[in-house]
Amino acid sequence: KSSFSNIVINLTDTSIEASCLSYVSKAATTKLISATGQNTDNLAVGSFIGHLKGYGSDNLDLNNNISSNAPGVENVEVNITLKNFSESKSVINGVQNVDIVSDDRAKDNVSEGYVGGFIGYLENSFIKNVSVTCTNTDKKAIIRGAGNNKPNTAAVGGLIGETYLGAPSGIDGCSAKNLRIYGTAFYYNSNDVNIDDTYDLYVGGIIGVAGYDGKGKVLIKDSYVIDSRVESFGERLMLPYAGGIAGGIWWGGTKNGKIYNCSVINSLIYSKSVRSQAYSAGVTAMLQRGIIDSCNIINTLVRSATENTQKNTYSAGIVSRTRNNTNEITNCFSNALVTYEGPKENKIKSGIYINGIDGGTVQTCSNNHYNPFNVGHTIEEDVNSLYGALNVTEKNGA
Repeated sequence: KSSFSNIVINLTDTSIEASCLSYVSKAATTKLISATGQNTDNLAVGSFIGHLKGYGSDNLDLNNNISSNAPGVENVEVNITLKNFSESKSVINGVQNVDIVSDDRAKDNVSEGYVGGFIGYLENSFIKNVSVTCTNTDKKAIIRGAGNNKPNTAAVGGLIGETYLGAPSGIDGCSAKNLRIYGTAFYYNSNDVNIDDTYDLYVGGIIGVAGYDGKGKVLIKDSYVIDSRVESFGERLMLPYAGGIAGGIWWGGTKNGKIYNCSVINSLIYSKSVRSQAYSAGVTAMLQRGIIDSCNIINTLVRSATENTQKNTYSAGIVSRTRNNTNEITNCFSNALVTYEGPKENKIKSGIYINGIDGGTVQTCSNNHYNPFNVGHTIEEDVNSLYGALNVTEKNGA
């Protein structure tokens, strides 16, 4: 298979943007979904490429191995320098405005948006030794995704927005440094209910979301996030996830997703919802039929918030929501300061993981350690000032 290697991408006061501004999805109005399947009317944007498919071999296992001939993209640096950019201007920006019209047509990979600091949508491909770094010391480069009109899923990641479908994909030896990885998405319906958690927003330090309802495999290994902010804001009924490495990792069938030997250092992880739950975690906010092994969360603040008096908010050092009962969390350490905010008394936090509200739990949990650090008054003031200014409010669309 083809490959790319030994590339340096320098972005100085540069913005890469993709916007889908059509209000109504053709797939929705003509019911093309049943005829064409998935991957219809989506948006994908990254500094390297929007959608990468078929770059790498199919040799991957969950014993932390990616074959030596696998990488399709290897040894790439993305260096971002902000000279005249304001702190609010995005370097990578994706806006998905398409409406799927009705809830019965909400499908995975239909009218969705995927934004990554490197690649928006990764499919049956491998990346190795890729870094996305903001070189400034006084500001962070913004990787931003917005789903303005009821997306089934929106995903934003420091390197990858989303990986999906059945073929294997791998992320090996990659890093995100000094970034602000920021996602917003909006959903509402006349009943004021998020149906079966169908509408969700995933924001992660390395990848927004990795998942499949079949037998595909994904391995994320030896990667780290440093000096970065991961922020997920769910407007109206949208369900937000924020994770230091991944917003979410899920499988509908066999346990085929794994995060191994990854670290988050000196970062902030924050999710907030107006009317739904909110989930934040050091490694991944949502884990379904997946494995977390040998990961470390160091000197990092994890916070979740909701404005709904009837909903909970969940924060955890490693995983804040488990679904299904075949998950594994082993050999992990976190000293994250785990916090929450919201009007309901039942705000939930944990040093390692939280059992899912829908029966999810961890089958194997061993040799994990939690010892929260003391962030100090100055950092707390900075965090409160930042998030106080980012108050999410209801609106009828964007």
